[in-house]
Amino acid sequence: MVANRVSQEDRGRAIGVYSAIGATVFTLGPLLAGLLTEAIDWRALFALEAALAGALVLVGLLRVDNRPVGEPEPFDRRGLVLLMTALTSLLVALMQAMAWGWDSAATIVLFLAGLAGLGAFAALELRTRYPLLDVGLLRRRTLRGIVLAMFAAQFVITGFIIYIATYFQHVLGYGPLVASLALLPAVITQPLFNIAAGRATDRIGMRTPALIGYLVTAAAMAWLALTLDNGNYALLLPGLLVLGPGVAPMFTSLLTGLANAVSAEERGDANALVLTVRWIGAAAGTMVLGVVIYSDESVVPNADPYATAMAILSAAALMGALACFILLRPKGQPQ
Repeated sequence: MVANRVSQEDRGRAIGVYSAIGATVFTLGPLLAGLLTEAIDWRALFALEAALAGALVLVGLLRVDNRPVGEPEPFDRRGLVLLMTALTSLLVALMQAMAWGWDSAATIVLFLAGLAGLGAFAALELRTRYPLLDVGLLRRRTLRGIVLAMFAAQFVITGFIIYIATYFQHVLGYGPLVASLALLPAVITQPLFNIAAGRATDRIGMRTPALIGYLVTAAAMAWLALTLDNGNYALLLPGLLVLGPGVAPMFTSLLTGLANAVSAEERGDANALVLTVRWIGAAAGTMVLGVVIYSDESVVPNADPYATAMAILSAAALMGALACFILLRPKGQPQ
């Protein structure tokens, strides 16, 4: 919606502002969560979510122009059922594998069913005139690069946010509120860098800002991997402080590049495809790091597995950088 309402020359700046607003809320979220958990109960978080969701529905009904442009297309119900079944199978397998065992029949069957379902979904969508997700977009080099890089970005940021918070509480002994405050250096500068990344993308394209973002993030995670076992928060600060400049272009530059790489008619399909892959990346990051950290105990008061987890996130960020370098072209070259 944002991309469709501004010119290509100003699109990066607009998406940068949009991302900055989201990053601001992202910054406040953990702080509010810690406050509610300590002052009331963790269940209060879900009551707040329900109230916010209701308010957003009301805003959407009153303020969002939802009139279709042109004739509405038929809805792909078969694709929806296949995608829901496949993703649900994969996510349940990822979430329950540690409890059931990686070699259990239930885990294996769900994994195979999920992968087969995704394959069937892709085959169906390529044959459908009005697909739910236009997977044919992945034939384009730039779209493949953005999808792979975004998977890595969501893998990294979700895994980091979840498990650095548990490190602060389980290893350093912080309460929920103090753990949330300890996380602030990693996210508080991100809104400013979202805007800067958007403007840079308008001027020089998405490849260079995104590539720099992934490399900075990889360096930050490597620093954390080397310093977590010291149990000294001051030593962690350099790594936390550079995450804002690193994470911002990974999302803002690639979202801007995505909007510029497709036509207005394709933009909804392209964003849906990228968002689907992003949240698969989030689930994968949560699962992989969970296996590393909680393989032996439900709560691990030991920094070593957390350091290993940060090293994995550093490697994932480098994979995102590699996708940017190989598949994304500099501004001015055919995409």
